[in-house]
Amino acid sequence: MIGQNKERWRELCEQVAVEQDPKKLVELTTEIYRLLEEKRRRLQRRGLLDATSPEGIKLQTDPLLART
Repeated sequence: MIGQNKERWRELCEQVAVEQDPKKLVELTTEIYRLLEEKRRRLQRRGLLDATSPEGIKLQTDPLLART
């Protein structure tokens, strides 16, 4: 299911790029937001997303590089 969502939000973005109907645009963007929000929560639960940083990305530091 997760892989399907990854591809689904990309498909929806392609549809948004050509959609002319304002109501349909709202529906599509709402669904994109929902899918990306699910992804954000999933990454937070896995510890891969830092809610306190503005970028939201937790960088993994390499201990070998920290010594140089």
